Amino acid sequence: ESPNSKSVTCVHEFYDLADYFIEDFLPDPVPVKTITQTLNFLFNRTDNPWTFDIRETFGSRILVDFGGDNLIALLNQLGELFDFEFDVQSSNKKVFIRKRLGEEKDFQIRYRHNLSAIKRSVDATGVKTRARVFYDPDEQGEYTQNALFISQFENILVGPKQEKPFYFDGVDVDDALSYVSSQLKQQPTINIEIEFSKLRENNFNEDINLGDSFFLIDERLNFSDEVRIVSIKTRPFSNGSPILEITNQQRKLSNVTLQQKINTSDPGRIFGNGKTAATTQFVRQYVNSIINP
Repeated sequence: ESPNSKSVTCVHEFYDLADYFIEDFLPDPVPVKTITQTLNFLFNRTDNPWTFDIRETFGSRILVDFGGDNLIALLNQLGELFDFEFDVQSSNKKVFIRKRLGEEKDFQIRYRHNLSAIKRSVDATGVKTRARVFYDPDEQGEYTQNALFISQFENILVGPKQEKPFYFDGVDVDDALSYVSSQLKQQPTINIEIEFSKLRENNFNEDINLGDSFFLIDERLNFSDEVRIVSIKTRPFSNGSPILEITNQQRKLSNVTLQQKINTSDPGRIFGNGKTAATTQFVRQYVNSIINP
C-alpha cells in the first residue's frame, strides 16, 4: 500500500491445503501403485471437501513410504512421478488431472519480427551439454553399460559442460540417452512478458489458455524452441490487454501458482521418478521382504 495505490495478492483457495497435513502413509504391501490409488489416498478423507477427476490414462508406478506431508506437497510429488499437471475448479471443489494443460498452437514468435516484449530475461545458469549415463543393471543392481550423451546445442551455445552421471534402469542405449536428454538443461532459460494484444496484431487469431505453447525464434542467440504460457495476468478494471509470461523452461504448471517446495528427509522415498529409479533387483528384494518377512 502506498499513498496513491493499493495492491493485494491472493493465493487460490485450493492451496490452503498446504496446511492440510496427512500424518499417515499409503499402505504398500506391493509397491506398484495406480494413479487412482494414490489420489484416493490423498483426497478421500472426511474433512477434505476437494475431489479429483482423472481425464487421461496413466500407467502404474513404484511408490514407497508415501505420506507424512501436506496435501499440496504430496500432490506435487505425484505430479512428478506420474508426469501429470492439474488445474482446479472452485465451483465444485474439483481437481482435474491431465497429462498437460493447454494446447500446441501452430504459431511462431520471432524477435524483431512480431515480438514486442515488455520484459525479457535470459538465464544460462545450470546449462549442461553432456553427461554419461549408466544403464542395463544386472541381478546385483550393478550397471553393466554406459554411454556419453552430447547435446546438439554444445557447439552452438556454450561449449562442453558436463553434468554428473545418470543411472537408467533399462537395457536400450537409445532410451538411456533420451532419458538424459530429458533431464539436462541444454539451453538457456528465456522468460518473456508480452501483451496479448501484440499477438493479436500479428495474426494470432486463437483463444489463449494457461499451458498453451508455440514456437519462439531468436536469431541473436541462435535459439529456436517451444515456449509455454506459464502465467496470464489480467487487468479487469482497465482496458489493458492481458500480459502473458512465456518461457522455454521445462516446469510443471501445477507448481507455477504456488512454488511449493517438496520437502522429503529421504530423497529415495519415491522410486521411479526419473531421479531415483528403482532397479529390478530392488523391486524383487522389496516384494520378497514383504512376502517372506
